[in-house]
Amino acid sequence: MKEYNSNINSDIFQQLKVSKVLILKDSKSINLFELIYFLITKRFRGFVVDDYLFPISDKSTLLEAIYYQIGLIDMYDLNWDALQEALESYVKNNDCGLVIIFRNGLELNELLKDEFKVLEEIMENLSNDNEIKNRIILG
Repeated sequence: MKEYNSNINSDIFQQLKVSKVLILKDSKSINLFELIYFLITKRFRGFVVDDYLFPISDKSTLLEAIYYQIGLIDMYDLNWDALQEALESYVKNNDCGLVIIFRNGLELNELLKDEFKVLEEIMENLSNDNEIKNRIILG
């Protein structure tokens, strides 16, 4: 595998180590494709959730977007409990950390504040059960 490194991605990774939710202030200048590749080299899988086919505007479309973008085939229903179980299974089966990325995360967080709080709790619970920490990036 080619060695890949960049100062921007290294800085983001260092911030991810200490932040449950990382807010990227200048997210337009970050190449998310490169970031996802870099994360793989550090044993993390990154997924851009709001590259989903439909706009995310409520809890239902948020859960659906996460389901499709991560490919959570074990998820049996669109609710928080089912999401948590599917994410636990994903992390366990893939032996890696999980980074959920939102390009428009700051706007979505404002629109769906309660939903993002639940998502943050789920990711924190995953991190408590796993030596590799799971994180959210809001761009």
